Amino acid sequence: MANQLLPPRAAELANIVGLSNALRVCEVLGGLYRYVPYDYADHPLFVQLAALIGESDARKIMEHYAGSFLELPKCERWFHIKVRNVLLLQDGKKIDHLAAEHQLTRRRVFQIRAEFKEDKNLDLFD
Repeated sequence: MANQLLPPRAAELANIVGLSNALRVCEVLGGLYRYVPYDYADHPLFVQLAALIGESDARKIMEHYAGSFLELPKCERWFHIKVRNVLLLQDGKKIDHLAAEHQLTRRRVFQIRAEFKEDKNLDLFD
């Protein structure tokens, strides 16, 4: 499941509102530190979330994090790395070619392939 591959805070958010909405929220709010109030009806964060992912899911986020600070990662780097790793698993390409193409060492390409074999039940696009 893709949630298991996300950074921990993004995975927690994905468990609350789903992967697609979590990634949207991380794209917009990632890297920011925002307080989530208990009384959020007209709060700018709620309005922003509701416009982004819908009122129902925005409510879920606000209620889950009420009274605390919401700090989410930017998932761009995570997504880039995961897509790169999927590309490294392509059959038919030589290790040297893959390493050069992705600016990695041969050893790192072998490590990524080995990690994938261990976690083959985890699918990025599940």
